[in-house]
Amino acid sequence: MNDSLRAAIDGLYAAFSSYGMPAHVEMSSLRDPERELGALRRLPLRDVPAGELDAYASHAITTVGDEDLLRFALPRLLELTARRDLVTNEEIVLGKLEAAGWRAWPERERAAILAFLDAWWADVLDTNVESSDGRAVTTLGAVAQTNLSLAPYLHAWEARTDDPATDHLASVVNALFDTERAALVTDGFWDARPGQGAQLRIWLMRSETLARLEAGRRLAYEREDEDLVEAYGWAVAALRIVLGV
Repeated sequence: MNDSLRAAIDGLYAAFSSYGMPAHVEMSSLRDPERELGALRRLPLRDVPAGELDAYASHAITTVGDEDLLRFALPRLLELTARRDLVTNEEIVLGKLEAAGWRAWPERERAAILAFLDAWWADVLDTNVESSDGRAVTTLGAVAQTNLSLAPYLHAWEARTDDPATDHLASVVNALFDTERAALVTDGFWDARPGQGAQLRIWLMRSETLARLEAGRRLAYEREDEDLVEAYGWAVAALRIVLGV
């Protein structure tokens, strides 16, 4: 986690510091109050372990609590999401924002969330890609669940010419390529946000992307990384099929 992301997380805690744990929380009779909220009641927010927040991360808004409870827990939820410590899918956690109507929240809160998303995406692009690493496509999918346009995030990616950012490009193409349809496909969580899925596919399906992948493949040979060479090889082949070249 880079310094910018740490600062953005601190900004979340500051922006939402006026919210406290409600004395009474409405929840479905199917939910266990201790499992859902026990740690949130007992511990300082920054100290709540991921394992004791996962149940609430899954059920917030839908069957446990309201938007004020979400605002209280949100800094820790987003921090643990960025750290990849939660079992709950990132897309589910970020989807809680739209369910709670976050874009009607006060400017300070919205600004803190946007700063976090920017910093989280930059941090992901800074991170070296590991084998079968899907964090870039997962993170974009999570941002899409907030119902924001992906344009600023794609522009930020375009501006990055370093190795990790380009490695993630190959990873995303490989993650989205459907061999049977010979196409890039955004499905699963993306189904709820077809506009953002189309943004990503259109941005990827360009000659500029292919040229960048081909350059990345050449550099992967120089870096003597067999896994990356293979990943770039698949990505270049996939995009050539999609573009018909």
